[in-house]
Amino acid sequence: MRINPLNTNVNLLTKYYELNTVRINGKAYQSIDEVTGKTVNSTGVSNPMQIDPGLALDLSVVYNALANPDSRLGILMMLNKPELMQLLFLLDKEKLILGLNFFSLPKLLEMIMRLPKELLLQALLMHMDQNTLLSLMPQRELLRILGSGKIKEEMLVKSLENLPTHILIQMLEAVLGQSVGRLKHHQVIDRMHHLKKRQILEGIMTLPSGTLLSIVSNFTLKDPSLLMELSRGALTQPFTRFTKPMLVQSFMVLDNSEIIKMLGGLPKNLLAQVACMIDPGQLAEVFANQFQGLMASLLG
Repeated sequence: MRINPLNTNVNLLTKYYELNTVRINGKAYQSIDEVTGKTVNSTGVSNPMQIDPGLALDLSVVYNALANPDSRLGILMMLNKPELMQLLFLLDKEKLILGLNFFSLPKLLEMIMRLPKELLLQALLMHMDQNTLLSLMPQRELLRILGSGKIKEEMLVKSLENLPTHILIQMLEAVLGQSVGRLKHHQVIDRMHHLKKRQILEGIMTLPSGTLLSIVSNFTLKDPSLLMELSRGALTQPFTRFTKPMLVQSFMVLDNSEIIKMLGGLPKNLLAQVACMIDPGQLAEVFANQFQGLMASLLG
């Protein structure tokens, strides 16, 4: 499992924001809880959204105004929060994910816990293989998989055929509650075919944890959908041991629009810094077309 240190994220943020390193270092280690509610200096612009249809701004002039990282941030701060969020649709997923670094670790954990079970599973499998995931599950969760309607009694018995005869006899005696004497391997298997599924599962519970894990793993490798039998609570537990970079990367399973909704939880000043990652050329076109009044007041 590869883990990126936090300072790697800071370097990436510095690269994409193209902002002053001191500013980034100061913000990157602050959580949303520390900056929420802090006031932002007034821009002095009463209504930056007023658009004069008669204005014809030179795109190159707008681009030059937005090319400078510091002035770009200042201009973005003149927009309201909904406008900033609309701009985020110009970013690709990798850059949107970088913006999640502004949330605190507890907040990221809270947000990931709200994901649907299917996405929780996808996120976990980004960081580990199926066998590793199953090894983190308690016995009752493994039995939930074996108890799936997709796994029939004969399939369970077949999964036990390669176990040593004495182990199978112990299972059978544990289920029946009586000694079965000295039986040959095929005789034990034959007796198991006459058991109900509930009884077979009771016998499987007596197996060593490694053997149980191997049996379940063989089923899930053939049919990965069986992993959805795991409970939501069990799937959320591994995330509590994730580092912040691992949690941030886990949100790659979401669509861009869902990530943008999450970024909407950031205060406006941090949201503007995320928007700073937008390509200046793209940003210039948007401002030249949609925010002409604002740009005219700045360039006039």
